[in-house]
Amino acid sequence: MRRFLIAPILILVLASCIEYTSSFPVGQEGEAAPYDHLLGDWIFYKHIGDTLDNRSDEFNPHGLRIMPFNSNEFLIEMIPVDDSIVTALEYVNDFHLIRGWLTNLAGRQFLNLNPIGEKSDDTLFLLHHVQVRDDTLISTTISERLFKELSVEINSVSDHAEFVKSVADKEELWNIEYRYLKGKD
Repeated sequence: MRRFLIAPILILVLASCIEYTSSFPVGQEGEAAPYDHLLGDWIFYKHIGDTLDNRSDEFNPHGLRIMPFNSNEFLIEMIPVDDSIVTALEYVNDFHLIRGWLTNLAGRQFLNLNPIGEKSDDTLFLLHHVQVRDDTLISTTISERLFKELSVEINSVSDHAEFVKSVADKEELWNIEYRYLKGKD
């Protein structure tokens, strides 16, 4: 029997404290962009420009299942591949689901990600720039260390949106990258 482990997208990274988080999303879920292109199963893979170094081995193998929740939000679960449940459990840290929605800013799409679960924080948001190219989902974010160096204060959704608009085209800041291949239907 195939066992599924429910966990949020990229919460593995949160557990290792390498991505910045905010108390505010970059956009409200009521104003979310369509997300149909994200739906389905995705398999994480290492790639030539992998910015995770050896952490890719820790995260691999796993898959993501992105499912509709309502007209504005989706849910994500992590699916261990090839009996990798032990590795996945080490990084899940008792988070069970993540809700997300898309926000369009500065001509790009951003994921607002909020973990759901017993030990999650309702006011904690991860932010990722996301693109789907052919059969590949590419997600990038800013490291916690780099974000702290920028000395940015975010006190509202509009503050967060203004920050993202100001750095959206600065590729060197979006220095953590994940790639997933579309699973077979």
